[in-house]
Amino acid sequence: IPGTTIYRPIKQENNGTFVPNVFIARIGSSMYFANASFIKDVLMAYVADLEEVNRTEYIVLEMTPVVSVDSTAVHVLQDVVNAFR
Repeated sequence: IPGTTIYRPIKQENNGTFVPNVFIARIGSSMYFANASFIKDVLMAYVADLEEVNRTEYIVLEMTPVVSVDSTAVHVLQDVVNAFR
């Protein structure tokens, strides 16, 4: 939402603006060994699906609901970062 630090889906917020080349994803739960690879796979699939419409140069992970991240999840996040370098 312009002028704020709030990110919301365009479908949810009429006053929002589209940010070119930026993919914003909300992680809705803690990240740990059992779901870390799934989260990475979903993120990369969304980015691939958007490639023709809006090439992703930056990913913003909105992780307000995340209360813990284990070492496996940290390594997976590093893999995602490395994929965009």
